[in-house]
Amino acid sequence: MAYTIVTDSACNLNSRIFRQHDICVIPLRVKAGGHTLVLDGDVADDPQALQGWYQRLRDGAPVKTAPAEEAVCEAICDKILSRGEDLLYIGFSSRLSNVYGGVKHVLAKLEKRYPDRRICLFDSRAVSFGEGLLVMQAAQREEAGATLNEVFAGLKDDRNCLHQYFTVADPRPLAKSGRLKGRARLAGRFGRKPLLSVDEDGDIHIKASARSERGIIEAIVRRVEKKMEDADDATVFIAHTDCIDKAQRLSRRLREVVHPNEVLIHTLDPVIAAHVGVGALGVFFTGVPRKKRVY
Repeated sequence: MAYTIVTDSACNLNSRIFRQHDICVIPLRVKAGGHTLVLDGDVADDPQALQGWYQRLRDGAPVKTAPAEEAVCEAICDKILSRGEDLLYIGFSSRLSNVYGGVKHVLAKLEKRYPDRRICLFDSRAVSFGEGLLVMQAAQREEAGATLNEVFAGLKDDRNCLHQYFTVADPRPLAKSGRLKGRARLAGRFGRKPLLSVDEDGDIHIKASARSERGIIEAIVRRVEKKMEDADDATVFIAHTDCIDKAQRLSRRLREVVHPNEVLIHTLDPVIAAHVGVGALGVFFTGVPRKKRVY
């Protein structure tokens, strides 16, 4: 049975990748200073739109994020099911956002409308390129001829090998929102830069801290070096919120120390950026399996 992969724009992939792999994207929304961005894949390809958004963020404009409108989400998924295909949705971590829950609600309604169709939901327990990596791996398996069951099983293994580390200029907004666990408030209070990770359950925890930007970049590099295997064949994704110089320094250090096959730099998705602020920097890659395996 044919099936289509659906994801949301928080995966950080651009329109070229969506078209190349025939992936459908549910666009999230962000509002700042009276301006609304609907985050379809084309926004990720528009530096001018992103730069304008980050300037409003730097100016301190009030920011509000929102999932896709229910009608938009329903129209995207209904189109797939109505043409006789099954559907696999890979979503933003349900522990950090209500995006996954909103799509789940829509798909529950569509299951009643299309009882003969199979609808699968997979919580990536990831953010940004962490989610994007899982989406791309699923698409590659689909193109290689894997069944929906096989792709779904593969996603569980891929998630168990996914590593996500990042730092923010100020951890207090994340802590205030309840998205950040542990000692991050102390790091922000004493001016230290936190090293954060997204754990197996999709929650954010602090792993370490450093006094300087150079120190936190070195801490990230050490984590990648420890957790990556087969670096000669590996790709590391770097996402940043309007701090390209910092991202390039991290890229150079990864190439010097870890020697991955490829390092790709991308601007962070505006919805996530609204919560982590300007100056955030993260890495995403697959590596050694996690010690704790969660299904």
